[in-house]
Amino acid sequence: MNATTGVMSRAVSELEARLRTRLVNRSTRRLALTSAGESYLRRCRQILADIDHAEEEASSAHKRPAGVLRMRSFPSVDHHYVLPALTRYHAQYPDVSIELSLSQQIPDLFDGTSDMAVVAAWSLPDSDLVSHMLGSTFSILCASPVARKSFAIQI
Repeated sequence: MNATTGVMSRAVSELEARLRTRLVNRSTRRLALTSAGESYLRRCRQILADIDHAEEEASSAHKRPAGVLRMRSFPSVDHHYVLPALTRYHAQYPDVSIELSLSQQIPDLFDGTSDMAVVAAWSLPDSDLVSHMLGSTFSILCASPVARKSFAIQI
Protein backbone atom coordinates (compact mmCIF):
# COMPACT_ATOMS: atom_id res chain seq x y z
CA MET A 1 0.00 0.00 0.00
CA ASN A 2 1.12 3.54 -0.63
CA ALA A 3 0.32 4.92 2.81
CA THR A 4 2.52 6.21 5.59
CA THR A 5 2.73 4.55 8.98
CA GLY A 6 0.84 7.46 10.50
CA VAL A 7 -2.02 7.18 8.00
CA MET A 8 -2.30 3.43 8.58
CA SER A 9 -2.16 3.81 12.36
CA ARG A 10 -4.92 6.42 12.24
CA ALA A 11 -7.07 4.19 9.99
CA VAL A 12 -6.71 1.22 12.39
CA SER A 13 -7.53 3.46 15.38
CA GLU A 14 -10.66 4.77 13.63
CA LEU A 15 -11.71 1.20 12.80
CA GLU A 16 -11.20 0.14 16.43
CA ALA A 17 -13.27 3.12 17.59
CA ARG A 18 -16.05 2.29 15.18
CA LEU A 19 -16.05 -1.39 16.22
CA ARG A 20 -15.60 -0.44 19.91
CA THR A 21 -12.91 -3.08 20.37
CA ARG A 22 -9.14 -3.29 20.25
CA LEU A 23 -7.85 -5.13 17.17
CA VAL A 24 -4.11 -4.57 17.63
CA ASN A 25 -1.92 -4.62 20.74
CA ARG A 26 0.72 -1.93 20.32
CA SER A 27 4.07 -1.70 22.03
CA THR A 28 7.13 0.36 21.23
CA ARG A 29 8.75 -2.62 19.51
CA ARG A 30 5.93 -4.57 17.91
CA LEU A 31 2.31 -4.88 16.87
CA ALA A 32 0.24 -8.01 17.48
CA LEU A 33 -3.35 -8.80 16.64
CA THR A 34 -5.72 -9.39 19.51
CA SER A 35 -8.04 -12.40 19.34
CA ALA A 36 -10.75 -10.00 18.10
CA GLY A 37 -8.27 -8.69 15.51
CA GLU A 38 -7.45 -12.21 14.34
CA SER A 39 -11.15 -13.08 14.02
CA TYR A 40 -11.85 -9.83 12.21
CA LEU A 41 -8.95 -10.37 9.79
CA ARG A 42 -9.97 -13.99 9.11
CA ARG A 43 -13.56 -12.89 8.38
CA CYS A 44 -12.42 -10.00 6.14
CA ARG A 45 -10.20 -12.36 4.15
CA GLN A 46 -13.17 -14.72 3.69
CA ILE A 47 -15.37 -11.82 2.55
CA LEU A 48 -12.73 -10.72 0.03
CA ALA A 49 -12.42 -14.30 -1.26
CA ASP A 50 -16.23 -14.45 -1.59
CA ILE A 51 -16.22 -11.18 -3.53
CA ASP A 52 -13.51 -12.52 -5.86
CA HIS A 53 -15.56 -15.68 -6.39
CA ALA A 54 -18.75 -13.68 -7.08
CA GLU A 55 -16.93 -11.48 -9.58
CA GLU A 56 -15.47 -14.53 -11.32
CA GLU A 57 -18.92 -16.13 -11.56
CA ALA A 58 -20.47 -12.94 -12.89
CA SER A 59 -17.75 -12.32 -15.46
CA SER A 60 -17.84 -15.91 -16.73
CA ALA A 61 -21.65 -16.10 -16.90
CA HIS A 62 -21.59 -15.16 -20.58
CA LYS A 63 -18.90 -17.73 -21.32
CA ARG A 64 -20.88 -20.78 -20.25
CA PRO A 65 -24.55 -20.89 -21.24
CA ALA A 66 -27.05 -21.98 -18.59
CA GLY A 67 -30.80 -21.84 -18.13
CA VAL A 68 -33.78 -22.97 -20.17
CA LEU A 69 -33.76 -22.87 -23.98
CA ARG A 70 -37.31 -22.95 -25.37
CA MET A 71 -37.27 -24.39 -28.88
CA ARG A 72 -40.04 -24.88 -31.44
CA SER A 73 -39.81 -27.12 -34.48
CA PHE A 74 -41.90 -28.48 -37.29
CA PRO A 75 -42.50 -32.18 -36.64
CA SER A 76 -41.38 -33.01 -40.18
CA VAL A 77 -37.81 -31.80 -39.59
CA ASP A 78 -37.51 -32.70 -35.92
CA HIS A 79 -35.91 -36.14 -36.17
CA HIS A 80 -33.64 -35.36 -39.10
CA TYR A 81 -32.19 -31.98 -38.05
CA VAL A 82 -33.31 -30.89 -34.60
CA LEU A 83 -32.82 -33.88 -32.30
CA PRO A 84 -29.24 -34.64 -33.41
CA ALA A 85 -28.29 -30.96 -33.10
CA LEU A 86 -29.92 -30.59 -29.68
CA THR A 87 -28.22 -33.76 -28.46
CA ARG A 88 -24.80 -32.39 -29.47
CA TYR A 89 -25.62 -28.97 -27.98
CA HIS A 90 -26.72 -30.45 -24.65
CA ALA A 91 -23.56 -32.58 -24.45
CA GLN A 92 -21.49 -29.41 -24.89
CA TYR A 93 -23.62 -27.27 -22.54
CA PRO A 94 -25.11 -29.53 -19.85
CA ASP A 95 -26.27 -26.53 -17.78
CA VAL A 96 -28.86 -25.71 -20.46
CA SER A 97 -32.25 -27.40 -20.16
CA ILE A 98 -34.06 -27.70 -23.48
CA GLU A 99 -37.82 -27.47 -23.80
CA LEU A 100 -38.80 -28.67 -27.28
CA SER A 101 -42.33 -28.27 -28.59
CA LEU A 102 -43.53 -29.39 -32.00
CA SER A 103 -46.00 -27.43 -34.09
CA GLN A 104 -46.93 -26.94 -37.74
CA GLN A 105 -47.25 -23.18 -37.19
CA ILE A 106 -44.42 -20.69 -37.46
CA PRO A 107 -44.00 -19.35 -33.92
CA ASP A 108 -43.91 -15.69 -32.96
CA LEU A 109 -40.41 -15.37 -31.54
CA PHE A 110 -41.27 -11.98 -30.08
CA ASP A 111 -44.11 -13.13 -27.80
CA GLY A 112 -41.75 -14.54 -25.18
CA THR A 113 -42.86 -18.18 -25.41
CA SER A 114 -39.98 -19.41 -27.60
CA ASP A 115 -36.31 -18.57 -27.86
CA MET A 116 -35.64 -20.17 -31.23
CA ALA A 117 -37.39 -22.24 -33.86
CA VAL A 118 -36.74 -24.51 -36.80
CA VAL A 119 -39.19 -23.67 -39.55
CA ALA A 120 -39.67 -24.59 -43.18
CA ALA A 121 -39.44 -21.21 -44.90
CA TRP A 122 -37.52 -19.53 -47.70
CA SER A 123 -37.29 -16.20 -45.92
CA LEU A 124 -38.05 -14.63 -42.57
CA PRO A 125 -40.95 -12.24 -42.08
CA ASP A 126 -38.96 -9.96 -39.74
CA SER A 127 -35.48 -8.62 -40.44
CA ASP A 128 -34.60 -8.60 -36.70
CA LEU A 129 -34.53 -12.39 -36.70
CA VAL A 130 -31.28 -14.17 -37.47
CA SER A 131 -31.42 -17.37 -39.49
CA HIS A 132 -29.15 -20.16 -40.56
CA MET A 133 -29.97 -22.66 -43.31
CA LEU A 134 -29.89 -26.15 -41.83
CA GLY A 135 -30.49 -28.01 -45.06
CA SER A 136 -33.20 -28.76 -47.54
CA THR A 137 -36.15 -31.06 -47.25
CA PHE A 138 -38.01 -32.77 -50.01
CA SER A 139 -41.75 -32.89 -50.26
CA ILE A 140 -43.87 -34.92 -52.60
CA LEU A 141 -47.47 -34.44 -53.60
CA CYS A 142 -49.61 -37.54 -53.37
CA ALA A 143 -53.21 -37.95 -54.44
CA SER A 144 -55.48 -40.94 -54.34
CA PRO A 145 -57.00 -42.16 -57.62
CA VAL A 146 -60.42 -40.96 -56.41
CA ALA A 147 -59.10 -37.47 -55.65
CA ARG A 148 -57.32 -37.28 -59.00
CA LYS A 149 -60.52 -38.14 -60.80
CA SER A 150 -62.91 -36.09 -58.63
CA PHE A 151 -60.83 -32.91 -58.58
CA ALA A 152 -59.02 -33.20 -61.91
CA ILE A 153 -55.62 -33.32 -60.22
CA GLN A 154 -52.84 -33.71 -62.79
CA ILE A 155 -49.77 -35.32 -61.25
